[in-house]
Formats: sequence, structure tokens, C-alpha cells
Amino acid sequence: MRRNPKAPENSAIAVAVVLGIIAGGVDLAAGSPQIAAALIVVFAFLLSLTYPRRAWLWAILTAMFVPLINALVVELGYAYLRRPETIYATYLAFVPAFIGAYSAAFLRRYSARQEQREREASKKD
Repeated sequence: MRRNPKAPENSAIAVAVVLGIIAGGVDLAAGSPQIAAALIVVFAFLLSLTYPRRAWLWAILTAMFVPLINALVVELGYAYLRRPETIYATYLAFVPAFIGAYSAAFLRRYSARQEQREREASKKD
């Protein structure tokens, strides 16, 4: 039986979607957007630490459900939960998502370079 080398990444995509839905639900339920923004930063950061080459994907998947869930709520007629004119402000969720994802990717790249320099220095001794 062959193993799919992309299987861990596919499961990380599923986890990112679930975490994005959680962030969208928290944004809808919470009174202020800071809680959802903090969750998005943490979720994107952790996913990007795991797979830093796909930082853009983790940022998009964790943040896209905030505007989608808010738009869905308005379309279903639950306008008392979110006013339709505030839907555009939910797109700002992408800002903390990209900050979290790329800060983890840069941190991972920096630590890899430091380890490589230490290995080269130990070989010279």
C-alpha cells in the first residue's frame, strides 16, 4: 500500500478550514472583532509553522470564513446579528491572517538559517 506524500498537507488544509469556520463563528458571536482577529493570527501562525511554504494558503483559509459567514447570516435574514453595511469591514480579517502566517514562515526560515550556520561552524572546528 502506497502512502500519499501530500496526505499530511491535505489534513492541514482540512484543519485550516475548520479553524477558519471557528474564527468566523467567534467573530459573529463576539461583540468585538479583536477576539476573532487574535484567533486568526494564532491559527495562521501555527499552521504556517507547520508548513511554511504555504503561508499564503493558511492566511486565506483561516480568514476567508469571517466574511463568508457574515454574508451568509445577512443573506439568511438574520440581519440583527450583523448589519449588511459592516460586511465589507470583515475583509480586514485577512490582514492579521497574513501577518500571523508570514511571521511564522519568516521565523521558521530564520531558525533554519541559524541551524545551518551553526552546523557549518561546528564542521570548521
